[in-house]
Amino acid sequence: MQNPQRKRLYAHYLKSNEWQEKKWAIMLRDGRRCISCGYWGRRLVIHHRTYERLFHENPDDLVTLCDECHQKLHGHPFGTNRVPMRFGENHPEIEAEIIERLGPV
Repeated sequence: MQNPQRKRLYAHYLKSNEWQEKKWAIMLRDGRRCISCGYWGRRLVIHHRTYERLFHENPDDLVTLCDECHQKLHGHPFGTNRVPMRFGENHPEIEAEIIERLGPV
C-alpha cells in the first residue's frame, strides 16, 4: 500500500464502525486468541491475508494474530512497527497454520 492517498483512506477505514464490527466478528470467530500461538490478551490484531477486497473484506480474508506473530509473519522483530505487504514470506509456518485453519484465500 504505497499510495499515500490509499494509506489515508485505509487509516480512516480502520477507525470506522464498519471496520470495528468486522474486527470484533473475526476476534469472536477466532475465540479472541491468536490463531498461530493461542495467545489471549490485549495485544491482538486483525491481519489481512489479502488486500484484494480491501474495504469489502470477506471473513476469510481476515485472521486474528498477536502482535508478535503478526510481526514475525511480516519478517520484523517483535516490537517494530514496520510491516511490509508480503504475506507469509518470512515465516511460512504461520501462513501454513492459517491456511490449515481457514483454507486458502
